[in-house]
Order: sequence, then structure tokens, then C-alpha cells
Amino acid sequence: MYFLSLFLCGLYVGFVALPVGWLVGKAIKKGSYGEGGIRYQITATLLTYLAVCIANIPVLIGSFFGTYRTPDIQWGMIFFMSTYAPLFQFQRGAVGFVGEFLLFVGLYIAYRITAAEW
Repeated sequence: MYFLSLFLCGLYVGFVALPVGWLVGKAIKKGSYGEGGIRYQITATLLTYLAVCIANIPVLIGSFFGTYRTPDIQWGMIFFMSTYAPLFQFQRGAVGFVGEFLLFVGLYIAYRITAAEW
């Protein structure tokens, strides 16, 4: 879902991080049979962030083919760039700040859904 928004629009759409965080949080909550806690919260937050990062990989591969015109793909560089790509949105100005804010809200949603119930 996040990749499709990147691919079709060519933009980082921060709103997509919200349902991704919700889906990951609900899946972990269901997989843990309703149990919550800090280990589930950390897992949900990391999985949400990784889902956003993995969506960047096809875009980066396309940019490598467009820039270098070579079939030699440096996988280490692709992984590094995809892991840090969501954090570099601040360079895009106001749109980047909104995207970062929505990414952190999506991470927070996953974190809160998997919290322990008292």
C-alpha cells in the first residue's frame, strides 16, 4: 500500500503511514492474543518503520537505473538509503515536515495499540 502510493504519485505520502501503523499494531495485538507490553510496542514500532523503509527500495532501484544506467546494483547502498530515506524528508521543506510528523504519528499509533491494558 505504501509502495503503491510512492510509485503512482512519486511522492512520500505520510498519510499512508497511519493505516500501516494501525494494521501492524492490530496484527501484533491479535498475534499476541490481546497481550500487550513494551516488547510488543517496540516490535510494532520497528515493523511499522521497516514497512515504510521497504517501500522505498523499488523507488531507489529505479533511481539507480535512471542515474547510473548500469545493471550493477549496490545492494548495501540500497539498503542503507532505504533505511534512512524517511528521515531525510526534512530536506523537502514544509512537505517533508508534514510527512515526518505523519510518520511519527503512524509509529505512535502502532506503539499505543500494542500497549498493555491495565
